[in-house]
Amino acid sequence: MVVREVGSSARTFALGIADALDPSLVPDTHPRLVRVRTGAAGEPVGPVVELGKLLGRDPERLWAEWRKRLGEAGPSHG
Repeated sequence: MVVREVGSSARTFALGIADALDPSLVPDTHPRLVRVRTGAAGEPVGPVVELGKLLGRDPERLWAEWRKRLGEAGPSHG
């Protein structure tokens, strides 16, 4: 699965899919928000552990869903 970061310094990563992920959720060419395992610096290292719903081909819909999720996340406390 190809995962693309967002932002001005966006990078693209080819990541595997976790064995525990439902095999009926086959990746396709539509944009989705996904959850991946990350390294110590927050970089995606895979695998993909969760596939979000299909977001179609509309970039505005993807950005709207991303902004919504960022708002729901709230401040992080570490």
